[in-house]
Amino acid sequence: MIGLRTVVYFGDVTAMMRAFWERLIFQYLSYDDYSKPLFDRKIKTAMIYTMNAPESILAQIGYEKTMQAYERMLQAYFGNSTGLRSTETLQVADYSKYHMASFNEADRKRRRAEVFPKDCEIAYALGKSMAAAK
Repeated sequence: MIGLRTVVYFGDVTAMMRAFWERLIFQYLSYDDYSKPLFDRKIKTAMIYTMNAPESILAQIGYEKTMQAYERMLQAYFGNSTGLRSTETLQVADYSKYHMASFNEADRKRRRAEVFPKDCEIAYALGKSMAAAK
């Protein structure tokens, strides 16, 4: 079981996640045949993304394509992959301290109270189902 969580900045995973990703995948890469990874078992994997962007524009701004590429690679190397997107996250406690006038602080706080706990429940259930898989 592999569960990965990353914040999405500028349409991609964080630098730390990318460094981990490269080390995770590289060890199973076969230069003899790219279509046949060296990992010889099937395990469940998941990518959980948190981001500022609204779900409604993920495809439009290219985020969805990038996230699907990570999930396809996990599936190719490990046999299974699930993705979870938590969007419109609360970035800071006080938006007035930053140049963030395009965001509605009240809406973000409401979403944090109402939607984010549901996203966390889904992530928990996902992890639980992965751990229970044999």
